[in-house]
Amino acid sequence: MTNAATVNAPGATGVERRIEAFEAAWEAGASVDVVRFLPSEDDPDYLPTLCELIRVSLELSWARGRPLQVTDFRHRFPAVFARPDLAGAIEFEDRRLRAQFPTLAGTGFVELTPMPAGERISGAAGQKAIAPPDRPVLPDAGELFHGFQLREVLGTGTFGRVFLAHQRALSDRPVALKVMAQPNREAQNLARLQHTNIVPILSAHQFGPLQAVCMPYYGRTTLRQVLDSVRGLKELPTSGRELISTLRASVTATEVDSPRQPAVPDRSPIIATVAPAPTREMLADLPYGEAVVWIMARLADGLAHAHSRGILHRDLKPENVLLADDGQPMLLDFNLADDGSGGGSGRVGGTLMYMAPEHLRAFTGDRSQPIDARSDLYALGLIFYELLSARHPSPVGSGSGNPVEALQVLRQSRPLSLRSWNPDASAAVNAVVLRLLEPNPADRYQSARHLQEDLDRHLAHLPLLHISEPSLVERAQKWSWRNPRAVPTVGLSLAVVVALGLGAAVFKHDRARRHAEVNALASATAVQEARETAEATALHAAFRKDLQTARVLLTACAGDPATQSAGTARVRDALGRYAVLDNSKWEEETAVSRLGVADREALRAEVGEALFLLARTAERGGDRAGAFHFLGRAQDCFPPSAVPAVLGRERAELAGQLGHAEEARQLRDALASARDAGPNDAYLEGVGQAITGRWAEAVGPLEMACRLDPQHLASTFALGYTYDALGRDAEALECYRACTALRKDFPWPHLNRGIIYLRRGEHGRALADLDEAVRLAPDWADAYFTRGTLHQRMGSFAKALADYNGAEELHTPRTRLFFLRSQVRAKLNDAAGAAADRAKGLATPPADESDYLARGVAYLPAEPKNALADFEQAAVLNPRSLTAYQNKSHVLSTYLHRDAEAVKTLDKAVETYPSFVPARAGRAVLLARLGKRKEAQRDATESLRRDTSPFTLYQLAGVYAITSKDHSEDRREALRLLAAAFTAGFRDFTALDGDHDLDAIRGRTEFSALVAEFRPTAEVSKENH
Repeated sequence: MTNAATVNAPGATGVERRIEAFEAAWEAGASVDVVRFLPSEDDPDYLPTLCELIRVSLELSWARGRPLQVTDFRHRFPAVFARPDLAGAIEFEDRRLRAQFPTLAGTGFVELTPMPAGERISGAAGQKAIAPPDRPVLPDAGELFHGFQLREVLGTGTFGRVFLAHQRALSDRPVALKVMAQPNREAQNLARLQHTNIVPILSAHQFGPLQAVCMPYYGRTTLRQVLDSVRGLKELPTSGRELISTLRASVTATEVDSPRQPAVPDRSPIIATVAPAPTREMLADLPYGEAVVWIMARLADGLAHAHSRGILHRDLKPENVLLADDGQPMLLDFNLADDGSGGGSGRVGGTLMYMAPEHLRAFTGDRSQPIDARSDLYALGLIFYELLSARHPSPVGSGSGNPVEALQVLRQSRPLSLRSWNPDASAAVNAVVLRLLEPNPADRYQSARHLQEDLDRHLAHLPLLHISEPSLVERAQKWSWRNPRAVPTVGLSLAVVVALGLGAAVFKHDRARRHAEVNALASATAVQEARETAEATALHAAFRKDLQTARVLLTACAGDPATQSAGTARVRDALGRYAVLDNSKWEEETAVSRLGVADREALRAEVGEALFLLARTAERGGDRAGAFHFLGRAQDCFPPSAVPAVLGRERAELAGQLGHAEEARQLRDALASARDAGPNDAYLEGVGQAITGRWAEAVGPLEMACRLDPQHLASTFALGYTYDALGRDAEALECYRACTALRKDFPWPHLNRGIIYLRRGEHGRALADLDEAVRLAPDWADAYFTRGTLHQRMGSFAKALADYNGAEELHTPRTRLFFLRSQVRAKLNDAAGAAADRAKGLATPPADESDYLARGVAYLPAEPKNALADFEQAAVLNPRSLTAYQNKSHVLSTYLHRDAEAVKTLDKAVETYPSFVPARAGRAVLLARLGKRKEAQRDATESLRRDTSPFTLYQLAGVYAITSKDHSEDRREALRLLAAAFTAGFRDFTALDGDHDLDAIRGRTEFSALVAEFRPTAEVSKENH
């Protein structure tokens, strides 16, 4: 028997462990009180635990036929009912149980709304829940909801709504925002999933009692709409074109004004998401049955990914499958998903019409069989059956009495063969669908991965691998499709046998022998093809890795010639994997033909991008003829209707520069009929600008690319770095965060985000990101080097030394490493090591902007003129180097006392980076020193409008302190800003004590009082640190 000691034992803490213990006590037949399983009332988990215990108590008592009442708990535990979110969850559980056990509730069974509509229920039998009066109010379309402009409602549910919204913090990109009044684990589940066929999470938010999950917006068409469209036809479609027509109709609907939401602004920007997509075009060209098989294979792939991470969906149905605007099917709504561990409360939810037999039994209280991955596969099989037959295999109408009982009876056996409704369905596909719909889970496919492999093999005309091929004729047809040259020989042999008039016995024997030969040959061929397919997949993955690295090196390091050269080499490495530069027919090679249709289309677009990057680097190096050639090759990689217009524009311009006037004219004429810009076009336009360092020009196209395809990692990263280069830190951080959500194993956004936090003095956040960068890329010298600079700034000199040593071991003989390590060794009292590193630094020629910056710092304070020369050279190498401008102005002002020149230097910094407040605030100080009060205070006011961080407040206090020498009325503002700086956390009293800008107020009583008030806190904090 469970007791309080058991609950509080080590390893048995947390909400789930307490629920497990409570359920165990119930199962043991004990009469238990929830109080025994609660933590102390001051524990933050007290109310959530109490809520779950009440819900489980209700469920178990109703299942035993002795139902408890909500009022019993309301009187005992008023605190939990004072929380609207928790009270709503308990009330919903009560309604669910009353619908599930109508006899006990004293009412008739609640009749379902039309069953094929698949209304989602969280454990209830389809009854619409009535919101309690104290439930949090959900927002409406047209509202601005915490930075999200809600455009229209895409869907509604019992506890929430899904909106098409624009996220203002990131260029008003369109997103799908799910707002819920009842908390759930959907965000945590989605955060663990990164797959092309699962709609990902971009961010999760808690706004008071409301939970919001932000996801990319890929369109509004679900398989439910596709099924409704198919059912409306007189006969089943013959091609995927009819299937895609539903998608196009739904997309078109977004173009017109919606009479349902007149207050919502014009939706025309959303239309830009609809551009010719290779996936959509491929689906349209396939026979209808194959298009459906391809969709189901992709869903099985996504489901296998979720299952491999321990997540079950538990509510698969047509409404929860999005057919994105580009044609890619994606799993939606993991609201009821379970981690499959069995550690939860075991509540049952889902949609009756798409429940597996064991799911239905669990719904009625029979837990003899678990709900597992095979239950999801059964639901997928029901959708598969519907798409290929235009009917549900277990139809239950509104006059069926108790639909749960009716469904349980129907699902005791397989449904009718698909071919009863669709004679064109192949024997293999029919066998796959019926295997999915086996009543006994042990007889179904045992994993989604096996299903995906069989469906992909069927599309590739290969025999099924995980179930037997039901038709030898179909198996032979698959073999003949793969071996067309062998077919005439076999046919001729059979014709000779018949012509000779041999008896039936001889013919049957010969046919059996030939079947055996065909099967043996097909088996051997399948092994060979499987090997070639695996090799092709691995090669494609290696190509993508090379291309991803090249994108980063070329985009994020536009001012570094050495890194640009490395990026160009990486592009050539990627193209070399398919011999693209040497073989114009590279697409005909086995390594390409063995890829699936979608992967081949993706590879062609990726090769086109790689050739475009090569053209950009060639043009930058002065090789216009080479750039022209590469652009032509890039154009050849895209279907004529989908060639990015930027390629034609670039070629036309280069043709003119090369003196090819007629060709330039033809290219310009062709541009007149070019399609509207799509994601590829916008991305290539933006990244082409970024590669050449034209950051301001890159912003617009990259923002458009992200709006058109929010899941495109390369666009998001390039936009983040572009914002970063322009000093727009907040927007850069948002992009880098989106990158980490899109691809968790990508180290670059962690490094770049860590650098921003380092620059802003947010050392804790910086360290977390740089630690992650090192973890993801343990052989990456830049990650160690950057983390070393952070440790150095934090005063962790031993850790800094270890990181610098690690960077050197990874072959980073850069000037800056030696100078920085010299400083660290000096702090560790290693004078000899510090001198040796300084000598190495001086002996190593600077290779790039960062090396000149490091050597310039090393020259200080002894050689300020040499330092100034190095900072100026850094600015020559990178005219947008913010650090070069800052350091140059520092030397001019602090060491050479040339404040007027320092102001001119900061003018360039502010002009280049208007959002970078430290440069503007620093200029305000210098202007104040020069007696230019009006200009100084104008900069101070703008700086204060943009930033109120402790150091900015401290700097601006200095501005007003300086001007108070001649204008005593400024003294009060100086003291106010200083007090605000202290309150916000400024504690650098060493700097304050030596800051002569504050001399005009230092003797004031108010100044002394401020310092006296905050200095002890600083000393205590320093001791604790």
